Amino acid sequence: MVLTIALAGIAAVGVTWWLARSIGGAVAGFVAGLVLAVSSSAVDGSTFIWNPNLIALSSAVALAGAWRAWTTEQPRWWLLAAAGTAVTVQCHVLGIAMAPVIGGLLILDWRRRAGPDRRSVARAGIAWLVIVVASYVPLMVHELTNDFSEVQAALAYLRGGSDAAVAGPLERFPIVSLRVISWPLSGLITEAAMPALIAALLVVIIVVLRWRASDDDERLAVRWLGLGLLWTCVFLTVAAPSLAVVVPDLPNDHYHAFADPMVVILVGLGTGAAWRATGGLGVLTHVPRAVAVVGVAVLCAWNL
Repeated sequence: MVLTIALAGIAAVGVTWWLARSIGGAVAGFVAGLVLAVSSSAVDGSTFIWNPNLIALSSAVALAGAWRAWTTEQPRWWLLAAAGTAVTVQCHVLGIAMAPVIGGLLILDWRRRAGPDRRSVARAGIAWLVIVVASYVPLMVHELTNDFSEVQAALAYLRGGSDAAVAGPLERFPIVSLRVISWPLSGLITEAAMPALIAALLVVIIVVLRWRASDDDERLAVRWLGLGLLWTCVFLTVAAPSLAVVVPDLPNDHYHAFADPMVVILVGLGTGAAWRATGGLGVLTHVPRAVAVVGVAVLCAWNL
């Protein structure tokens, strides 16, 4: 089983590489794959048995299927996105946050179509919803026959029994956001507070700078993934207030591991954009490339 989880982690690297490459080119794909491959958090998650350790692969598959459906205009790819989403929500209860991220792009796909094409996307959307809901049938049966024991236990753990429950959403949001964004890049925030802050700011800066990217597909992808991360942070702030408190030896960062592919893809897109850019005439021409190379090297060295 450990071997299976390790292979799933390797496969997640491949899917993430492909998705970033299809959006931002070869450099973006290489960097996204490299960052996920050397991520100490991802490597740690690939070396022991726990159901959330499969979530990076399933989330990457969901994102890749959705992006493939958008770029090829072939609705059948939404079924792959549905399968990835279904596995994600079953790997961890909070993986349900991925559903609106995938569903948002599906709605955009439906809105841009007309006539028979729109109806095809609508049918794919219904199938996507059926697949995701059907994945909950075993849990529904269990809960109906056991007085909703799992739901009650999950709610009791996520929403109570910690100092985070006392803090307001505005107090929890910065901490939860920092954990979500920095986790695949620098690890646990209590072990590397400053690197975590720098890594999170880097991702935010990339989203801001590439929000108006000249390439239509890349611009859409940055907005999609950026808003997806924002939604994830808001959702977890409300649904999992315990994330605002770091408990020693309690590995609960897998709550948001479904967001890891989004984070590293954005890093790849930002690096790819810097690689293509020029800093001016003369010696400044290669400054953006130098900054990109140094940044990626430091990130990889930290994790290694």
